[in-house]
Amino acid sequence: LQKVRAWLSHLSGSIGPYIFISKFTWGLSRMVLIASGYLGISFKRLMLYSIPASLLWSSSLLSLGYLFSYHADLLHKDIPTGMMLLAIFVGVVIISEVIIRRAFQRRALRKNGVSA
Repeated sequence: LQKVRAWLSHLSGSIGPYIFISKFTWGLSRMVLIASGYLGISFKRLMLYSIPASLLWSSSLLSLGYLFSYHADLLHKDIPTGMMLLAIFVGVVIISEVIIRRAFQRRALRKNGVSA
């Protein structure tokens, strides 16, 4: 419970960027939205960050869909290349998540006075 209170007190000053970033991560969006309600963030301020993030997210996915559909026929003819590109993409996503997680862990350790 103390960790939740510390997290909420950290969010209270700068919730806007967290709302924006949370739209791009699975699971975090719900926690930030619940915290926004708990902290009494106005609906107008919530929409100020949610709408641009949603537009950016949906337009990015739509663009990726068009890109993949354009090249799908080429990749369908060359299955090994398509599988290799998919494996590289998954690898990049996993490596990115590990790097981001470690950065947040180091930041939390520094904030608590522990040297990493």
